[in-house]
Amino acid sequence: MLDSHFNKFSFDGEVTDEAVSNFYTAIKRSLESKKSYVANPSKLLSTVIELLDNAQRYSKGNTIEFDWFIKDDELVLQVSNVTDAFNFERMKKAISDIQTMTKQEVRESYNAILVDGQFNDHGGAGLGYLRIAKNGIKSINLQSQKLFDNSYVCTCNIVCEIRQQSN
Repeated sequence: MLDSHFNKFSFDGEVTDEAVSNFYTAIKRSLESKKSYVANPSKLLSTVIELLDNAQRYSKGNTIEFDWFIKDDELVLQVSNVTDAFNFERMKKAISDIQTMTKQEVRESYNAILVDGQFNDHGGAGLGYLRIAKNGIKSINLQSQKLFDNSYVCTCNIVCEIRQQSN
């Protein structure tokens, strides 16, 4: 059983392609150093990109924290940011809806949004979180803390299965 904490990134500014690439490379190296791997690295990268993109797009400021660690043979991805009440409620609803869906319902909901064009001024009506769930994660949850100015510190946790490499 692994219980390892790897790295925490905190930064101000735009999440660039280079930043995403650096995060992914660091995660991959960390997994390799623990003789672990994910079944589909491209889906992991897609999940990391989506998490960072959502955090950046809906952040009230420019600071985003990204963290990952292995716990009980699972890779946990965390992203935290401060957002306003409106976007917090949207995020909470999207994640709550996904938590009640089967894998088939996630795929159907994702496809329906794409086909029906259920987009609005704020994005794809939870499309990013549906894409993450469609990537085969084990779980998704949201933790939040209300601040004095009616904004929220939001932490989204994504749990992915990892496997141990045989020697």
